[in-house]
Amino acid sequence: MHIGHTTRAALVASILLMLIGLAIAQKETISAKSLFYAPETTAAPTLPGAAKTQPKTTTTHASGTMANGSGGSVTRASISANNPGLKFQLLKLMPDGSERPVDPSSTFRSGDRIRFVFESNTDGFLNIQQQGSSGVWRVLFPDPNMNGGSNYISKGKKYLVPGQGSSFHFDRTPGVEHLTVYLSKSASKDLPGSDHPVMQAMTVTQSVIDQLRGEVRSRDLVFETDTAEAPDGSKLVEATYVVNKQLQGQAIFLTLDLKHQ
Repeated sequence: MHIGHTTRAALVASILLMLIGLAIAQKETISAKSLFYAPETTAAPTLPGAAKTQPKTTTTHASGTMANGSGGSVTRASISANNPGLKFQLLKLMPDGSERPVDPSSTFRSGDRIRFVFESNTDGFLNIQQQGSSGVWRVLFPDPNMNGGSNYISKGKKYLVPGQGSSFHFDRTPGVEHLTVYLSKSASKDLPGSDHPVMQAMTVTQSVIDQLRGEVRSRDLVFETDTAEAPDGSKLVEATYVVNKQLQGQAIFLTLDLKHQ
């Protein structure tokens, strides 16, 4: 059977389109939010290309500037159904007593009051620290007045930091408030609240913070934000998702820098 030039060209074009479609399907990306809500399985799937890492970038997200993160999506080949992930929101107390979600990269003023809402996609251990002007890292979570003094949190449950009826306030001293957030699937003996509830305010040393930071490579984390427009036209960051994309990922470590003028 003889195939004419026009028919042959159409056939070649069809094959090219099919190959392009296959390439796109193989490189399909999954957002951090989708990865956060991925169903758990008893075993991580064996997928081709899972060891590949994403290119390094510097991306400004709702949680500030996250260096060397891979943006808001990962390739389907790098997905595990058990990737540890955090969803968080920063709420600002308004003059009328209501709370409004705000962008953590915003500039805050003296007297502003805020608090966080955290939710994990896995049972695990959450520790939050804040560095004061003295350089000491004060433990914000766990706290004797929250969660029974334990740092153990349950999957899908929302945790207010500080607890109900409380808030953090910015004093008259301008600067940058440094916070670190660490979520792990396993307990650490070096962190308060892991082996027994805390009964008083706690601190941790810089060496502990450095150790936690060293456990998680920033390029293994992916970020995504949900935004909405407020009535006054400003941007509301309704939630930020951060997920460890690695097949054997066990923890998340991130830094939040809150600007205060």
